[in-house]
Amino acid sequence: MDSASDTATTQQQRYASAPPIEIPFATVAEAFQAAAARYGDRVSLRTRHDEDHLTWSEYAERVRALAPGLAALGVEHGSTVALMLTNRTEFHLVDAAALHLGAVPWSIYNTYPPEQIAHLLRDAGTRVAVTEQALLPVLRDAAQRAGVEHVVVVDGEAPDGVLSLDDVVGQGDASFDFDGAWRRWAPRTWPRSSTRQARPGRRRACSSPTATSSRRSPTTRTSGTSPTRSRTSSPGCRWRTSPSG
Repeated sequence: MDSASDTATTQQQRYASAPPIEIPFATVAEAFQAAAARYGDRVSLRTRHDEDHLTWSEYAERVRALAPGLAALGVEHGSTVALMLTNRTEFHLVDAAALHLGAVPWSIYNTYPPEQIAHLLRDAGTRVAVTEQALLPVLRDAAQRAGVEHVVVVDGEAPDGVLSLDDVVGQGDASFDFDGAWRRWAPRTWPRSSTRQARPGRRRACSSPTATSSRRSPTTRTSGTSPTRSRTSSPGCRWRTSPSG
């Protein structure tokens, strides 16, 4: 084995035996708010050539404005929000706003045909789907097949039967308790399936999937064709022995 392979093997062994990383935030929303408070005037999102950018304070303000409107459309804890977008600032705005409501945002590949998208929308029980003008015809077709209640377009003028982001913001209740909404959801220990085979009498317990460990810098670039997302982890995952019988 050459020296490069020896080094790689040693690093893998060290990482495998390292203690779990302690994450000081219970949820993604809490981590987001802490970053906004800490990095306020620093750029959080920018496009490839800096045509558009937001500071952390601006990012947080946009999310706070958007969340009540999504709630008015029925987005709540446990619901899903479909995102069919290229890599643009609005992706992250809707994504973060949904997470603050305890919802689950998920992405649709832009190359999927309407029938496949419709199947995914039905399977996820999605009531709100978000897209852009270039992808609107395909998503709107799929949304109609799947019975999605609300289609939102993030750019240009929204046609009849489709909402713009400004429309969504306008539907929000001024009395909506945004801070209460994201603080409401605490992590919990819950059994979940694993790709590896559990031994009899054992189950894997992990903390809430809302906990996250980001491996990126405070600035997220929205270049390319697919959004840059933080890697999620499940701190505290461990195998527990269950009582037999």
